Amino acid sequence: MLIMNLEKKILRLAIGTLFCCLVLSPSRTAAGSFSVPGNYTKKPFKEGTAKKDFYWVETGKTFELEINGPQYLVILVRSEKVAKIELVFTLDKSQTAKKEIKTSDRVSKGIFLNFASGKHHLEVKGSSALFVHVVAVKRNRPQPGEETLTFAPLKQPAEKPEEKLSAEKILEEAEKPLAPPPLPQREGKEEVISPPPSPTAMAPSVPSAATPEPLPPNPEQSPAAPEERLEEPTVSEHPVASEPGPGAVEERLVSEKKIEPQPAKEAAGIGYFGQRGIFRSWSALTYAKYSVVVGSTVEYFKASSYLADGDRNERLLGKLVAAGVPYPGLEISAGFSLSANSNSAFQPGESQSMGDPFLSLRYGYRLLDWFAVGGGVQTVVPTGKGFAQLSTEGISTRMLLTFDFTPLPEALITINAGYHFDNSRFVFDYPLTEAQQFAAGINPHDQVLLNLGFGWRIGPVAPFLEYGAAFAVGSDVNLGFSDQPTWLTLGLRAFPLRFHTLQVLAAVDVGLTGIHPPAGAGRIPPYNVMLALGYDFGAAPPPAVIEKQLVRVEKVEAPAARVTVSGGSRVVGRVLDAASGKPIGGARVVMGGDEPVIFLSDPEEGRFYTCPMTPGPVKLSVYREGFQEESQVVLVTEKPETPVTIKLQATTAAAFGTIKGTVRAVTGLPLPALISIPARNINLRANRADGTFEKKLETGNFDVLISMPGYVTQRRKVKLEAGDVVIINVELYPKK
Repeated sequence: MLIMNLEKKILRLAIGTLFCCLVLSPSRTAAGSFSVPGNYTKKPFKEGTAKKDFYWVETGKTFELEINGPQYLVILVRSEKVAKIELVFTLDKSQTAKKEIKTSDRVSKGIFLNFASGKHHLEVKGSSALFVHVVAVKRNRPQPGEETLTFAPLKQPAEKPEEKLSAEKILEEAEKPLAPPPLPQREGKEEVISPPPSPTAMAPSVPSAATPEPLPPNPEQSPAAPEERLEEPTVSEHPVASEPGPGAVEERLVSEKKIEPQPAKEAAGIGYFGQRGIFRSWSALTYAKYSVVVGSTVEYFKASSYLADGDRNERLLGKLVAAGVPYPGLEISAGFSLSANSNSAFQPGESQSMGDPFLSLRYGYRLLDWFAVGGGVQTVVPTGKGFAQLSTEGISTRMLLTFDFTPLPEALITINAGYHFDNSRFVFDYPLTEAQQFAAGINPHDQVLLNLGFGWRIGPVAPFLEYGAAFAVGSDVNLGFSDQPTWLTLGLRAFPLRFHTLQVLAAVDVGLTGIHPPAGAGRIPPYNVMLALGYDFGAAPPPAVIEKQLVRVEKVEAPAARVTVSGGSRVVGRVLDAASGKPIGGARVVMGGDEPVIFLSDPEEGRFYTCPMTPGPVKLSVYREGFQEESQVVLVTEKPETPVTIKLQATTAAAFGTIKGTVRAVTGLPLPALISIPARNINLRANRADGTFEKKLETGNFDVLISMPGYVTQRRKVKLEAGDVVIINVELYPKK
């Protein structure tokens, strides 16, 4: 029994010794700990075979760690999508390190850190939003694929002694861009202003057994407290950012406006053969891409003694047409016609033409804003014997060149010139009466074609006027004046629906020459009444545009030497009438030079309050309609408030001038850019059709900002005097 008890004690002692060796072995882990003091949103991600909670760190926010070393840590980083993020690590407010890593939402990127004995405070800030998870590891070196850091001392900007400014120096400094004081840093839900760290508070570098020798100090200065700088108004569809950090840009919503799409002002529409044009005249430009247009035309003519003395002739002609644009600028149209003619002087008196299918192919291109050119071919296969079968011998072809001139968006002048290979005389191999020739459209001559068209859009209607001529050629017989038919077409096109999907047209042809030619020659009736209906499936309205006017607020670096815990001084002023001493409300107080900030005086006491700013000179320009513009340089002191009184002289009669101009892209495309005049609190938009703008303004010196989404904003300085017309023509360059 004694031997058995002794063996049990020895066994227990051996197990205890082995446990202590395993647990307390210094080569397995560092005897430290860490904690996350902040309150962050968590999101689970699959890491390896298990899910782990990652902390959500917004753009510009800081992730903080409290470490009680010695401790080995691996910081795992992810993002919402594949991106390159620059991480800035700040250790104990005295050392810094930067690392650019490529992140994704599927695989974490690890950063190995080694902390020596003692308490440490680590801050991590990224250039974009990210997810962070911290893992304590037992190994004392990084694994393959993990990043390491080398910390360098955090340099502080040296403070400069204040110097007294002379009057000339004050004026020189006042013309420089305004530098407001740093904004409060956010800690939790409270806003506090943190003074810059003292250079004497620098802590020694953290030793690491796995990292190489430290690099020389980073020549870049540490980020100082952020300040706000207002940029010009822009038009954007981006959402407004919230609480950006230093170096980020916040877009603050100024106004929001819903812009309904407007129909085009052009006068062209569906033409006689289905093509886009005025009516009988073809346009150089085609319908919109992927458009499908269908239409129908009915013509009627009735007269006495037309083909023979004492006859009664009546004709009804119908056309069905369709057109499509499979490729920008390329248009294909097709259709067929039906004709019925009755004449009392001929036997048989009834003549019909069924079929006559035609096919057109053309291409157009706009060379300039006001000029376009195009060309096309049209082939007609007439019906043959019995008016029920196609005749290959009678195939006729038109070849046309077209030229469009648009001096105004609502006006269109088009010119057609071409040749008609008319083989309709070969359709029948037996003699035809004049009535049969007229019904079948038989013409014994080839023709040189000329069409001139003019259309003008007036709201939902577009009146038009066309002139047409066909000069006979290629005949062995002598050609008379009547073989050269000419005519005028007068009509009106209406668009009952807002976006021109439906078109209704009424027109009349008036014959000028070739009305009573001899037998066998081409002829046209003295008049011809036409009604047409068309529908454009490619003219569907575009969606409404939500226009948001934003002011961009950029967080920039401010000199730490000018940071004051009190928040800086602000200018408290009054605007008074110089003659009566009464307060002036609604006056615009413009502060700064290249980056102006505008304040308004209140209507009761004429007071205005600027934002807090660092001590120094600042120029204030005050503007109010009915008063002369006044500028004054104010020396901002270190006191909480700097008072100032500005008196305005009333004008006997306001002097006005005009600014006008055009905004285009470098390619020549007109742009509906936003024209902003901050000093006048005026925003207007250039015309969408031709990019023009015009505004009557009171005289003075001011900046004009021209901005457009996707293009680089331009600034023009304007000096406007009474009766002046200042021309501002701008070409905007696309952003890279």
